[in-house]
Amino acid sequence: MLNRNTLFTLLLTLCSAFYTTGTVAEVKLLPESARMAAPDFVIEKLEGGKTSLAEHKGKLVLLHFWATWCMPCRVEMPGLESVWQQYKDKGLVILAASVDEGSKGRVEKYKQIFELSFPILLDPESEVNDLYKVSNMPTSILIDAEGEIVSYVSGTVDWLDAETISLLEELLAR
Repeated sequence: MLNRNTLFTLLLTLCSAFYTTGTVAEVKLLPESARMAAPDFVIEKLEGGKTSLAEHKGKLVLLHFWATWCMPCRVEMPGLESVWQQYKDKGLVILAASVDEGSKGRVEKYKQIFELSFPILLDPESEVNDLYKVSNMPTSILIDAEGEIVSYVSGTVDWLDAETISLLEELLAR
């Protein structure tokens, strides 16, 4: 028998086929010549207070841009949560920036529905989104321990894919 999360994930995956091309973006390292320092930012956290990129220097940061209305984002969230649970104590930081405008109640409800425990950030004015030149949802940016952008992925990622996990482990071992 399938548990609630597995059933929900399966349903979202099937539904997303109607909203996307069905392709999954690959997480790959940028060539060294294309890498650059990640711009710092200060942003509000869903649970209150603020955080900045600088606070997480020395760790691998997965900066993830998403929205509650984005169907492909819904498909990825269970995988992101699994990666967070597996690697948060090994130096991985997930900063998931919602670009939803208006009340943060919608984002809080989304977090509850998907049982997310990683930090959710609020970017309703798209300030950080614009700083990183994000044009599609979802978009994921990997920032290494030195603060350099090493991967920029626009599109849905299978965070539990063996190659993606291997890349994350490689970056965490540096």
